[in-house]
Amino acid sequence: MHLTHYTRILMLCVGFQYIRTFLHLCQGNHHILLLHTASP
Repeated sequence: MHLTHYTRILMLCVGFQYIRTFLHLCQGNHHILLLHTASP
């Protein structure tokens, strides 16, 4: 039970880091798309 709880916390931390990195990449791509669209 304790091992399962520890694994769940570890998965949560890894998932949070992955989601934060994914959102950061999406935001960066969005800015790049805006720059390409704005440039004549």
